[in-house]
Amino acid sequence: MAIKQLLVIPAAMALMIAGCSSHVGPEPMQSDFGNSVKTNIARQTINPDAGAEQMAPATLDGQKAEKAMKTYREGDGKASTDRLVQDMAN
Repeated sequence: MAIKQLLVIPAAMALMIAGCSSHVGPEPMQSDFGNSVKTNIARQTINPDAGAEQMAPATLDGQKAEKAMKTYREGDGKASTDRLVQDMAN
């Protein structure tokens, strides 16, 4: 039993030390590091001066807006299926 311990323990320690010695440091940064973030930021920036411009707000015809609000407020939340059935029949 003592001989097995004398062989097993040093063999296990040798394996652990060998595992630690094979550690490679971090890779150096590549020349294109950060390009994906820069590209995403550039694609998301449509108009950087949007806050400085004085643009008229998008408008909606008053009668159409009134009808839409009335339908929204007085509606029962159920959509009409008449048009859907009619369109599918054609």
